[in-house]
Amino acid sequence: MKVKDIMIKNVIFATLDENLSNVIKKLRENKITGLPIIDESGKLKSVISITDIMKYAEKYGLENLALISVKDFIKRKRRLIYVNENDSIEHAIKLMVKKDVHRLPVVDKSKKVIGIITREEILDYFYKLLLEKKIEVKKETISTIIDKILEKLEKKKEISISELEKELKINKSSLENICSLLEKAGLIEMIYELKDIKIRKK
Repeated sequence: MKVKDIMIKNVIFATLDENLSNVIKKLRENKITGLPIIDESGKLKSVISITDIMKYAEKYGLENLALISVKDFIKRKRRLIYVNENDSIEHAIKLMVKKDVHRLPVVDKSKKVIGIITREEILDYFYKLLLEKKIEVKKETISTIIDKILEKLEKKKEISISELEKELKINKSSLENICSLLEKAGLIEMIYELKDIKIRKK
């Protein structure tokens, strides 16, 4: 499957001439935590989150947000991180983890924003794959397990499935299938030994 198969097509965005107060209003009204910034032609210029804005507000004051345009604000932002509509879902997952972002704008060949993919869509994708294998795990449980696995692999070179099974209190079959999905996404490597399976970060 490709990014375009699971992305959100009805994208909420902001334009360069809007101020930060308007952006916060959009985020709250749509119950989202971030959105892409586009120019007059619809091309991606940046991504802005509520965290970005609140960090600015803590330093300069909430009352000044209406005075700051999106265009001026994004000058301090790091380089663009996005995916193309025909990229694989595995590529999007790996990029999210590597860059530590919760959302990725989806662009076409001319860099126009045509969608967005968030952590929620990734979890839905994992959830459906597990259901197809008749592995019944709650979606929120999948999120917790993935976070725990990646967190542990930041601290240890490798960890065994048996060790994870005891700590996370999840059956071995479900755990192996989740690890298999992470391996497919290029995030971990599974090493099959005689009595156990070990995983390490790629």
